[in-house]
Amino acid sequence: MAKAKPEATAEPKSNPGIILEIVKKIGKDGVSEQAVRDILKKDYKDIDLSESTIKQYTYTARKTLGWVKTRGGVAGSSRDAGDPTLTDLMSARKVAEDVGMSPAKLLELVEKLNKFGDLHTLTTCLDALVELSD
Repeated sequence: MAKAKPEATAEPKSNPGIILEIVKKIGKDGVSEQAVRDILKKDYKDIDLSESTIKQYTYTARKTLGWVKTRGGVAGSSRDAGDPTLTDLMSARKVAEDVGMSPAKLLELVEKLNKFGDLHTLTTCLDALVELSD
């Protein structure tokens, strides 16, 4: 009777799982979207992910490994606590009023921003677009 190949019995890994392995392999100090992309092209030729997907999965992997710094202050601690406090709700309403949006519209915008991925990159891109439009 022939032995089963280990690869045949192993569960196929999800793309985020593969990216997590790659990020671990690269290490905290060397991880970048480009480094992940290079390893994907070299070792996982059958996987074709968009740049934004690689960016998102890399960020998620770094966060899973505890390599992402969270912002300090009340927002970080209240997010970890679960339910928002009255102060959190009042602050959220104030932000919505300050930008001239209803809470529902602001929520839609926040969801779109989260789908973009890295807010630092988004900020940098938007700054550049503002400069280009001047």
